[in-house]
Amino acid sequence: MHYSSLPVAEKRSYKLLTNRLKQRFGSKRQQNRWLSKMQNRMRGKTETIAAFGDEIRLLSQKAYSTLDQEAQEMLA
Repeated sequence: MHYSSLPVAEKRSYKLLTNRLKQRFGSKRQQNRWLSKMQNRMRGKTETIAAFGDEIRLLSQKAYSTLDQEAQEMLA
């Protein structure tokens, strides 16, 4: 949907297109969203601990995309 609303000139330029998509969907812009999801995430009744841990790790990677993997793991 976002792509179709962009001007033709931005769709034809790789650099402009990637910049616009990063502005719209980039992790830095949505860091608060991922932090909130991670903080509010609770294990489901039938969810395994491994599945829960995997989800927390994924949210940590998205929330802290500028950190290295070891730091992301520690925060998860």
